[in-house]
Amino acid sequence: MIMQDPEVPEELKVFLRDNSPETIRLDAKGRWWHQGQRFENKRISDLFHRSVVRTKTGTWLLKIGQFTHPIEVECTGYFISRIENFDKIRMICGEYKTPNWDSLSTNNKDIIALRVDNLWARLLAQAYRRIVENLDFDENINAWITQLDDHELVISSFDTFALD
Repeated sequence: MIMQDPEVPEELKVFLRDNSPETIRLDAKGRWWHQGQRFENKRISDLFHRSVVRTKTGTWLLKIGQFTHPIEVECTGYFISRIENFDKIRMICGEYKTPNWDSLSTNNKDIIALRVDNLWARLLAQAYRRIVENLDFDENINAWITQLDDHELVISSFDTFALD
């Protein structure tokens, strides 16, 4: 798929064709891995989180300046670590964003996600706990609901594990 992706730089395609690059992986909990070892340096992890891009055809890449490298993404490339208030969330890299609460969704197991800048972002840590602390199932609408500040939020369900 990456070799046919028009958004992947030609230099990277040549490199991938001629070499076996080392794998950089982003797991479902937002942790970075390289050669089976977890990245421990927070600055590098934050840089990587700020540098994740996804092409229109679904290829995940790290783009840092002129450097582009493919990454394996287990769930999604974006993560929310904290809900400050209804209008402001904190991404895992420290950036603040505006959430799209209408997209709040779950796989009815262990993932709650929503769209940020039109991309899926998984809720982790405090953000996850903040949503589930007031969680209730509304049988009238057959959906999970929660309270956040003075807002009632409906949580939709999705069937697939990977967030596209």
